[in-house]
Amino acid sequence: MQKLTGRLEILYHDHFKEIYRYVYYHVHNPSEAEDVTQDIFVKALQGLSTFEDRASARTWMFTIARRAVVDWSRRAKVRKVVNVDDVPEIIADIDLEGDFEERERTGILVQALRHLPDTYREVIVLRIIQGMSIDEVSQILDWSQSKVKVTLHRSLKKLRKDLTENRSFIHYIEGGVADGRKAK
Repeated sequence: MQKLTGRLEILYHDHFKEIYRYVYYHVHNPSEAEDVTQDIFVKALQGLSTFEDRASARTWMFTIARRAVVDWSRRAKVRKVVNVDDVPEIIADIDLEGDFEERERTGILVQALRHLPDTYREVIVLRIIQGMSIDEVSQILDWSQSKVKVTLHRSLKKLRKDLTENRSFIHYIEGGVADGRKAK
């Protein structure tokens, strides 16, 4: 058991921040995100003895996280509204005292992502915001790599269209979303 606890500590140290960010992005409430993230690490501890190294630990953790978020969504009858003031800190480690334009662009992106279909939003969050590879995303979503690439292309195309329909969003596209890079 001590060996498993040590492995969990390593997983926690290596993946807590990005797992929490991923969960928060879906539940939009810091307290709920903490609870769901805690459940994820409890499930990881329970499954650690059966974890096989066929996938990376990161991919395995995000698979658990994705399932936990889906379970949470099923339990939450009403989706909560994103508190745009909280999101920049969580999504991109933005200094809230820093550049106002960066915070504004992040808030605009969050609002635009909220209007995308769930599958489009999921691919963008994993691939662009979390910075995962196509292979990692395909393992987490249990999709082929081709499906991930096609869905990513379609989701970015829709996001770009949605953002450009409102002239105030055009400056955000210049920050990297138009070509599929994570905006900085």
